[in-house]
Amino acid sequence: MPSVISFLIPFSFFIIWSGFLYLYFNNIQNKSSKVLDLIQRDIQYKYINQKVWFLKYDLTSKRNKFQINPFKTLYTFSKADIYILSNQIMFFGKHKYFGKEVSLIPFSIFVGQTPDIKSFTVFYTKLVSASVVNTNLEIEFIDNDYPKSIKLFIKNLGEEILPKIPSPTSIPV
Repeated sequence: MPSVISFLIPFSFFIIWSGFLYLYFNNIQNKSSKVLDLIQRDIQYKYINQKVWFLKYDLTSKRNKFQINPFKTLYTFSKADIYILSNQIMFFGKHKYFGKEVSLIPFSIFVGQTPDIKSFTVFYTKLVSASVVNTNLEIEFIDNDYPKSIKLFIKNLGEEILPKIPSPTSIPV
């Protein structure tokens, strides 16, 4: 009898945890699909399944460590769909869960003025600079939740994407 109980407790924990993760990632996938549907007509350029990485990102340096949002994307993904709109660049990070690739909640790098309204499904950041390093595009941006700017690198698309990024002077007011 004790061996059955010692088997059932970890097994039931695994089943409950797997169910929670399934519901969580399914919810995130639905939210990112809704955002993609909303911006579909405004997309000027899109790049699917691009390799990305982040520098100068430290999760522990968050300004308010007690403000936890399980739906805000952490800058830890290594693959993303990139959509360039008229005044922003949207990144839909990708994560593998049980062999299935799901889109994470997108974050948007705004060029020029960041909107005052915060959406539950899109998190806004502000562009600091963009440049080409070797063949990679380096984008530096500011997230208000972190004290330092964060650098995002897009692999091998620097020369192609940099001219397509809207500049603050090209945005109509």
